[in-house]
Amino acid sequence: MELADRAVGFLLSVISLSIFTYYTFWVIILPFVDGDHFIHKYFLPREYAILIPVVAGSECKMPPSLFSWQTLDHATKINTLNANLGGETQIHYPVFLLMISLTQEAKPKLIAEVAQVMLQWEEAGP
Repeated sequence: MELADRAVGFLLSVISLSIFTYYTFWVIILPFVDGDHFIHKYFLPREYAILIPVVAGSECKMPPSLFSWQTLDHATKINTLNANLGGETQIHYPVFLLMISLTQEAKPKLIAEVAQVMLQWEEAGP
């Protein structure tokens, strides 16, 4: 297992170093080479030197951002539901997930039933 981990680490290092070297040559050295030189056919146009990292960075930041937004949105909805219940009981996350998966017609009935059951649990005690 240790040898496989080392091989994967070495491969990732080689790939990273290759990308870094290619990009550095493309962005820093290639602008000083004549435009009709044969080396230019191995590189994309210079506009992509900015476009590719911007798009890659945006794509890498999108999933964590969407996850954070969804978590905060659900927390806000749960707090709103708890406030609408008058503080008598609290709706927890699994119940909330069940509620958002239902149709609009079934939600008010479920909210009332859940609130009633949770009140009964609170009255019964631990």
